[in-house]
Amino acid sequence: MKKQLFFVLLLSLISLSSYAQASDSIQLGTTNKTLFIKGNQTFKYSEYKKVFSNPDALKYAKKARSKSTLGNIFGFTGGALMGAGLVKALQKDKTIYTNLGDGRAASMTYKNNYGGWALVGIGAGVTIVGIVINSGTKKQLKKAIDLENSSETKDLTYYKVGFIGNGAYLSYNF
Repeated sequence: MKKQLFFVLLLSLISLSSYAQASDSIQLGTTNKTLFIKGNQTFKYSEYKKVFSNPDALKYAKKARSKSTLGNIFGFTGGALMGAGLVKALQKDKTIYTNLGDGRAASMTYKNNYGGWALVGIGAGVTIVGIVINSGTKKQLKKAIDLENSSETKDLTYYKVGFIGNGAYLSYNF
């Protein structure tokens, strides 16, 4: 009896391992071109509708993409403002000499760098706003991936072994 029970358990374990499937769970990639990894396939950020089928996960992925786009716009604008302000701030003053006609000359100095550092400060502020907006993107993507991975159908194959009164039972569900 013990040998038969052991044999049945051994066969059920072998059949359980043969029905094991490769996981199609979604993972977060590292670059924008391979942001989502599902099985052996990689997807870009713009292909999030192909990756997610759960409506709640799709909502989080869409929110993350819009936050990322808005953060990138603010970051680019802030960087451009800082660059333009830095160029303006580092320009030298321009001095113009005017001949007054009686042997004297008058000089006039124009400040070319006026407002340059203010533009750099405004650009830094806009860049910080872009970073703050963009910082929640990864959290939203992780929520979307967790929702999508938890909504997948799980393998319901199981077996039970137990004892009833003076006998034993084996239940196998597939």
